[in-house]
Amino acid sequence: MYRVLIVDDAPIIRQSVSLAVEQADAPVVAAAAVPNGARALKWLEEHVADLCITDINMPLMDGLELIGNINQSHPSMKSLIISSYDDFLYAKKSIQLHALDYILKPIDEQIFHDSISNAVEALAAHRVHQASAMLVQHLPKHRALVEQWSHALKTLNGLALPLLLMDTLDSIEQCAANQLELMPFLSMLWMRNLQDELELSPDMQPPAAPLFDGWNRPILRRSEARSYYRLLAIHQLEQCGYELLRQLKSEHVPPQEPVIDCIRLYIADRLCDQLQLQELADQVSLNKTYMCTMFKQETGMTIWTYIVKERMKHACSLLLESSQKVYEIAHAVGYEDVNHFNKLFKKHYGLSPLEYKRRIVG
Repeated sequence: MYRVLIVDDAPIIRQSVSLAVEQADAPVVAAAAVPNGARALKWLEEHVADLCITDINMPLMDGLELIGNINQSHPSMKSLIISSYDDFLYAKKSIQLHALDYILKPIDEQIFHDSISNAVEALAAHRVHQASAMLVQHLPKHRALVEQWSHALKTLNGLALPLLLMDTLDSIEQCAANQLELMPFLSMLWMRNLQDELELSPDMQPPAAPLFDGWNRPILRRSEARSYYRLLAIHQLEQCGYELLRQLKSEHVPPQEPVIDCIRLYIADRLCDQLQLQELADQVSLNKTYMCTMFKQETGMTIWTYIVKERMKHACSLLLESSQKVYEIAHAVGYEDVNHFNKLFKKHYGLSPLEYKRRIVG
């Protein structure tokens, strides 16, 4: 999600542009609408935006001066201009300031939506370029970490991944420095570099992880930005890391039979229940012992190990995406005894639930 700051001295224009942004077929949201450049810079002191849509002629500070200030103070942002003036000098100055587009009023809806879509593509490409340059500069310092990832994936050691994810998150934040909005892009590029290290086939691509729905907030305060971008980055790393591990494992085991998929789906729907092996066997109409043997042969782990792994994974998501207490999360994943849950979580992730959350969120 990209946050848009709208700047125009006419209230009706601010309202119509905000509505047009919300209706655009692009991952954008109207974060704020203010009447002039001075108010825009004041808002940006405390809030995060990715794209600025500004008029030119406004009191206190015009749009061109505003864009110049944004370029200096917020280099990852991009800008669009909307104006009533079909003026060559204005258009020339906007190009010099690297504005993405110059849209004339009255605004044509289709032209505006196309411009927003193009702006999002340009913004993403710009951030990928910035992140690539950062990663090239910093990657030699983190060579040992790359080798640890490579060893864990080549040996199919999923137990090593939780701590590797946290160490990688810290390394990525160091690369990003004060440009925290680049962390999700750095995460993506880190995983692509890892794919090259492993010399994986082109078909074995790490997926682009979806963002946390609970964190797609229209308004993001700068005081919350570090936690927000760390969560996006760890989610990207985790999704891609475990997907690569799954794909590598699939090369060493035969394809899963439908019955295994049925067992997994049944477990996923009932993580909070006190599951019994006989209950699972009844669902797939198999002898309990035969079912357990088949599951171990196909997945490389026992059913109970798989259940614990899925419960810990779900607990981790709840821990990062919700404000639930540890005991509430324990109950939500099937553990009445909170101490037992804490021990299992620490065994799986190497840290207690609260320590893990503090490490990730920072």
